[in-house]
Amino acid sequence: MPSTLTQLVDTLLGAYSLILLGKAIVSWFPVNPHNPIVRFLDRLTEPVLTQVRKKVPPLAGMDLSVVLVLIVISILRNMIWSF
Repeated sequence: MPSTLTQLVDTLLGAYSLILLGKAIVSWFPVNPHNPIVRFLDRLTEPVLTQVRKKVPPLAGMDLSVVLVLIVISILRNMIWSF
């Protein structure tokens, strides 16, 4: 039976994945950057995405930072449940 800590970390990583997906979807539309939802998503995601962007440049003009972070989160979630 998984521990409470395992479940908590998995839940937090899952929630962050949803926040990243929200950020990606919002980025496809012209939105007001002062919108509270946009600001909330930026506040939660930009610290992580900025670090990834420093290490991985855009590929053919596309920012893949969200995809890379989602892949890392998926790997972490799988590793958590394998122990």
